[in-house]
Amino acid sequence: MLPMFSTSLFVFIALAIVGLWIYSIVDIARSRFQNENNRIIYLLVVIFAPLIGVLLYLALWQKEKVREFPRDEFRNHLRR
Repeated sequence: MLPMFSTSLFVFIALAIVGLWIYSIVDIARSRFQNENNRIIYLLVVIFAPLIGVLLYLALWQKEKVREFPRDEFRNHLRR
């Protein structure tokens, strides 16, 4: 019973890492950053060093994304 549990745990962790990896790549590709040239660097790091790249992206690089206003909030912001 124990080997099956360890295999299941390994598969679950592997799927979680792959899911975070795909999420990070898609999020980097769709987001705007303060320095647009960093997008290529972030993508390269996440693609070629998946585990470290994903952790760095989620922990540090999320702060560099440019916040975009939803359409109605942006219009109200301009009217003030």
